[in-house]
Amino acid sequence: MKKYILPAFIFACASIVSGVMFQSCTSTELVSSWNEPSLAIKRYHKVLVIGLMGDKDLEMRQDMEYDMVTELRNQGVNANSAYQTFGPQAFKEKDPKTFLMDLKDTSYDAVMCIVLTDKDKQQYYNPPTTSQVPNNNGAYNNNGAYNNGSYNNGVYNNSAYNNGMNNSGAYYNNNGAYNNGGYYNNYNGMSNYYNQGYSTVYTPGYYTTTINYTIETDLFDFPKDSLIYYAETKSYDPQSVYNMSIEVSKTIVKDMMAKRVLPVGKVK
Repeated sequence: MKKYILPAFIFACASIVSGVMFQSCTSTELVSSWNEPSLAIKRYHKVLVIGLMGDKDLEMRQDMEYDMVTELRNQGVNANSAYQTFGPQAFKEKDPKTFLMDLKDTSYDAVMCIVLTDKDKQQYYNPPTTSQVPNNNGAYNNNGAYNNGSYNNGVYNNSAYNNGMNNSGAYYNNNGAYNNGGYYNNYNGMSNYYNQGYSTVYTPGYYTTTINYTIETDLFDFPKDSLIYYAETKSYDPQSVYNMSIEVSKTIVKDMMAKRVLPVGKVK
């Protein structure tokens, strides 16, 4: 959970870490987006970001506003969090336009609303499975090639290297690897790798729950209250609300910049 909007210079450092996280794995996709084609490109000087999530998702609202403000500021847009600026109760009884007009605050020229439109929870049953796993009687453990097989009783102990190639004819005649010690005559060796090397393991069935989030982002010209940009994103069972917030914010801002809805400006 994020509780404070940090000074602008802090966002540059934070964006490096979040950028690495976003590239590694993302569960969010842009479903659709739209922008007003007849609207002339405008350089907005101050954008208010409002998360509309409900009381049960207050942490999500804080994260979404924080991360969206971060991404907008990284692109040179002067943005502010409504939660941080006006508190959690500011827009419960009044819409953003009425609230700002009553405050006689004309410093904002755009308002972005981030709305949680769907939270889909699904449960899946994973059936039981069986698998074959190595046990301790295989070739490389107890009775295998490296303990009682070729390397202990075979080639290196009782064979050529102890009794000598020239003196006892070790390899094929006296105690050599192929007679007493090694792969062919010591059946506690490699044969165990195939005959006794695996056991069957049973895994019982279990349930898993996934949660998918659909989020709508709207950008309005203020005080005209005309829709400038709309987008819908879907996040499929994200690792956390925190990760989803970063992914959604990066996806939206990237799309807005590609459509030149918000040209890069200087943060004031």
